[in-house]
Amino acid sequence: VLIIPKCILCFFSLIMLSSASAQSDTGNWPSQNLNIENSRYSTLDQINTSNVNQLNMLWSFEPGLRDDIAQVTPLVVDGVMYLHSRATMYALDATTGEELWRRTLDSGPANGPVRGSTYAEGRVYAYRGADLYAFDAETGAAVASFGDSGFLKVVAQGLHHQYPDTYPTDIDPITIGYRLTTPPTFHDGIIYVAAALSEGHIPGGLVIAIDATTGAIQWVFNTIPQTPRDSGWELAQESWGTGARAGGGVWTPPAIDAQLRMVYVNAGNP
Repeated sequence: VLIIPKCILCFFSLIMLSSASAQSDTGNWPSQNLNIENSRYSTLDQINTSNVNQLNMLWSFEPGLRDDIAQVTPLVVDGVMYLHSRATMYALDATTGEELWRRTLDSGPANGPVRGSTYAEGRVYAYRGADLYAFDAETGAAVASFGDSGFLKVVAQGLHHQYPDTYPTDIDPITIGYRLTTPPTFHDGIIYVAAALSEGHIPGGLVIAIDATTGAIQWVFNTIPQTPRDSGWELAQESWGTGARAGGGVWTPPAIDAQLRMVYVNAGNP
């Protein structure tokens, strides 16, 4: 698979992938980094060093002029490609490139490019700004049980959940520098959402665990403890002195070790 930057998505193959191969479990790519370990390693070997020079274009797809897929990792599950542009979610037939459905993500102005979405249990989770959306993967319909009919102000709710005396429920996280810059991670019924933007001087990067069906907040972790409510406060409270406890945004999907029951995140720009 080769992704051409800017606005055009092109697919190449040796011939036509058989439907059995395209729809097999080993042919699925359900998240930005493939799996919960973020390995990005696939066992597929149909294209290799001996035949890569035989690749030919099968189809191309061009989204709208206002879209941006330059940084996006498309998903492919059971022969369907899910392509998240800046403000639109597309479902395409992965064999032919035919558009199956599209849905607009309309939570305010464009806030930079997006990097993809996440597929889990028949749903596609996409983000824009500081918000999260849930769509039925087959039809594109909003998942009614999730948040407010498929729409969740996840960062605003996470901030209020962790700091109810500081942040009201109607806060706009964009105004204090928060963005979602990466798709969430799904495991065992829980979605793990990571929030950044370190250069926005955010009061700590957030990892927000939510129920994948309802969007209900399960817990919130701050990479830079702000108050005694935060895990790690006893270790970090003296280290920041009187300076701002800012930065520490999380820029990539959290990784999960299911056996050890641990979540791993990276933090930047503290």
